[in-house]
Amino acid sequence: MAKKPKRSDPLYTAPKPRPEWLLGLGWGAFVGVWLAVLAALVNNDLEWFWAAGIVLLCAALGLVRISRLGLQIVSATLTVGVALCTLTPALQPLEDYLDVTELPSQADVIVNLGGGFYCGSSQLEAASLARLTKGLELWRSGYAKTITVTDAHGLVSGCASIEDEALPLIRRLYPTNPPEIVVLKDMKTTRTEAEAVAKEAKARNWKKILVVTSPTHSRRAKATFTQLGLDAFVVAADETRFDSSLRTPFDRLMLFRAAAREVAGLVKYSLFGWF
Repeated sequence: MAKKPKRSDPLYTAPKPRPEWLLGLGWGAFVGVWLAVLAALVNNDLEWFWAAGIVLLCAALGLVRISRLGLQIVSATLTVGVALCTLTPALQPLEDYLDVTELPSQADVIVNLGGGFYCGSSQLEAASLARLTKGLELWRSGYAKTITVTDAHGLVSGCASIEDEALPLIRRLYPTNPPEIVVLKDMKTTRTEAEAVAKEAKARNWKKILVVTSPTHSRRAKATFTQLGLDAFVVAADETRFDSSLRTPFDRLMLFRAAAREVAGLVKYSLFGWF
């Protein structure tokens, strides 16, 4: 059996080092997968081609030493940030800042903001169901005679809408003497919902608007409605995504997800002059 040459052996040939571009490509792809997962965590509507694009872009950036260094710095910073937010209550002040919900009072209409819809199973996402339930609870308590339901047809091809599930649910719960329902057609964002309510308020002489949404979404919602000149106040629906006491790392991770979306929304709305 032939012996393996040693380094001291004149016949020894050192293995060729892997090309730097190949190592950079692998590192960039690895970072891209991590960033794509993080993007999917923050945005649950992220399409597969956007995730694939992030991976390919990072892989390409990994080919060049300068861009690879920048990619390493960004990924390391994000990793430390996510770990800090998940393992410590560092996001608690931000959660408190985003929550500007108030106690309910008499209004002309209860606006239940849309919170998502599962296209595959044609079911209300938990936040949508919680907001609708809270709105119906306020209606039954006599805070307003009219409620709104969001329609979002056309956002995703072949997908139903919150309206398709919400209206039959209300009819099943209240087959007699149901609330007066105003459907807000073709809604895409909180801004479009606020614009639709402003239009209805002018036509129906609504003076005071009771907006129902998730606690972390309340600051952006209130600012958006009031910027359009509406006398709106926000009441909290149940928080379905995490325990707001932030007892576990999972709760903190889910708050990180919600807070990241809200901070991005606040920046976007501010740039567009929407509040």
